[in-house]
Amino acid sequence: MLHLADQGPKLKQIFAPPDPRVADVLTHNPYPLPNAIAELVDNSLDANASRILIRFIRDDNRVFAIQVIDNGHGIRPSEFNQAMTFGFRNPHKSKDIGMYGVGLKTASLSQADELRVISRVANGAVEGRQWLRRNLDESLLDILPSKQVKSIFNQVHEAKSILDVRRRGTLIEWGAVHDFERSAGEPEKYLKREMNDVESHMGLVFHRLLEAGKAEIFVDVLQNGEVVGVPLKVRPLNPFKYPKTGDKGYPKKFSIKLQGIGGKIDAEAHIWPPRTKFREYKIPRVGGRVNTNDSQGLYFYYNDRLVMAGGWANVRTSEAHFSLARMAIDLTDQAMKVLVIGYSKDNVRIPSSFINALRSARARDGTSFAEWVDRAQEVFRTPAPGTARLPKMPQPKSGLLQSVQNAFAAVDSPLGNEIKILWRDLGAGVVFKVDRRRDQLVINTRFRSQIVEGGVDQRDGGIFKALLVIALRDHFGSRTGAKLKAIEEQYQEILMAILGRG
Repeated sequence: MLHLADQGPKLKQIFAPPDPRVADVLTHNPYPLPNAIAELVDNSLDANASRILIRFIRDDNRVFAIQVIDNGHGIRPSEFNQAMTFGFRNPHKSKDIGMYGVGLKTASLSQADELRVISRVANGAVEGRQWLRRNLDESLLDILPSKQVKSIFNQVHEAKSILDVRRRGTLIEWGAVHDFERSAGEPEKYLKREMNDVESHMGLVFHRLLEAGKAEIFVDVLQNGEVVGVPLKVRPLNPFKYPKTGDKGYPKKFSIKLQGIGGKIDAEAHIWPPRTKFREYKIPRVGGRVNTNDSQGLYFYYNDRLVMAGGWANVRTSEAHFSLARMAIDLTDQAMKVLVIGYSKDNVRIPSSFINALRSARARDGTSFAEWVDRAQEVFRTPAPGTARLPKMPQPKSGLLQSVQNAFAAVDSPLGNEIKILWRDLGAGVVFKVDRRRDQLVINTRFRSQIVEGGVDQRDGGIFKALLVIALRDHFGSRTGAKLKAIEEQYQEILMAILGRG
């Protein structure tokens, strides 16, 4: 079957420029504040900056602006207007991090109503431009007066900053930042939280570049024209930095075939050591969130910039017992024909063909992707030398919420039998019955109203069921005997006394 474009004569074409309001639409992307700042740092790195300063500006009552300042090569006056145009980018160099020509503008105006960019090339004149959100629909870009931009650059030097922009560099300033309204009346509390988020996010996404000494990133606060305290230097937060591998033979090099276009890309599969307390294991995320589900899985890099930090991207589901498994994947220009990095550079759109290729990938010693993940799970569940050997934990597969079933699977115990939890009339005199042959825990429906009514979890007695499974953890499987029978009788007597004999 022919496509429409393949039929008949060549189609007539007309010039259809974008609506001027497209800039306003693009700036409504939901960037978190640290992600938006990272877009500006991308530009600084592409400008070969060796030092980058992220500066929060406040008065006694609130935070009101933010600046990102670098000592890079600056913006040429002849290119300034184009650089501030939505969709424009200089010819893309192979090692550049910037990609789409919209990051600076969309990231900035997603956070603030005012964007000012001031720059000078080596020993050149200082120039500045300004976008105001209210002018986007008319595409009106302001040219800032020479006296004003010189004054702003001089203020950087007068504030005794950790970098010198008197010869060359760029300053980006956001005014009327939406999130800064939350700082009113308690700027110290707000800054503590946001500076932690910014420092950890920069340390994570730029960890390779920081470790290689390509640049230094700092965060400070300017209050009433003076730097407050000592600038915070961003520490690399390397998700693959651990003192000793979690399993012999790891990390392993994998090869992923790019289906349909030929070629392949390399990946490196790691198994973290279990029960570690390192910051790099439970990676702090924006908002202070810390958990192992966010940190496991796939880490995609583009020119050593982290563009997806964990998660499985539909290759498999995230579960706590896979938390030691991490894979670093370096994107090549060839791979970029298949995979697409999101505008905010915190995710990668992965087609089903790549998912299948990743699942089929093998290490040089023949280890498959599935075998790597399974081995990471085994290491997670292996008790540390000298620790008490825990009994097996039954695995409820029905009768409880999925989140509770996942919690049973995630505990640091060997996996027990898969069991079903059922309600059934057992007659008078018993609250529950353990059916070992069918791997079932049966609870008497005669007590259903008492068990469910008024409980913390009223969703069909979830707490009661979960605690009963834990109490009876040794009672499933092939084990039998007088001791187990006696324990069950004791539980029956206690529960009957609580629930009543009617």
